[in-house]
Amino acid sequence: MRFIKAKETFHFPFILKKPVAKQPEETVEQALKRLHPDSDFVNVLKEYYHCVFTFEAGKTYVLASDLVSQLPQNKYEFVTVDKFPKPYTGLEDLNNKKLIVFNLFALGDSLIVLAALQKLKETFPTCKIYLEYKPTYTVLYDIPFIDGYLETPIELTAIRDFDYYIEFYEYVNTYAF
Repeated sequence: MRFIKAKETFHFPFILKKPVAKQPEETVEQALKRLHPDSDFVNVLKEYYHCVFTFEAGKTYVLASDLVSQLPQNKYEFVTVDKFPKPYTGLEDLNNKKLIVFNLFALGDSLIVLAALQKLKETFPTCKIYLEYKPTYTVLYDIPFIDGYLETPIELTAIRDFDYYIEFYEYVNTYAF
């Protein structure tokens, strides 16, 4: 996990859903601006991509390292934070605690993680479990053992009062899981 502070407001399109006719040496975003010069660019991005993440200037976000590596480097800076939830190791009593589950990855992996979260809720029924999600993963909404959802990108201030976190980034497809 990495902490970044946006230097300026910017939009990051994630997972292309429509093909785009590009010129040689042209990025998808440059092609879209050329093809739709008079349109609101954010709406154009939303038409062509499954997700468009918005980062607001001056705000600090917590993101998976692999997602940070895809962001335009001149738009943010890495920062350190003084207060963050503790990592859940499996030994702590989660009753009456708040847990954030960082889990931005493929939808199938997200669904597999739900079984572990259901077991956590059965073991610690008064624990409040919040799940990070992408807005296109509507199948993850309204799960009875999930108490709340935080949309990617998660602003640091949104999780200041959480007690613990679990990071499932890049673990489902490994022997560790």
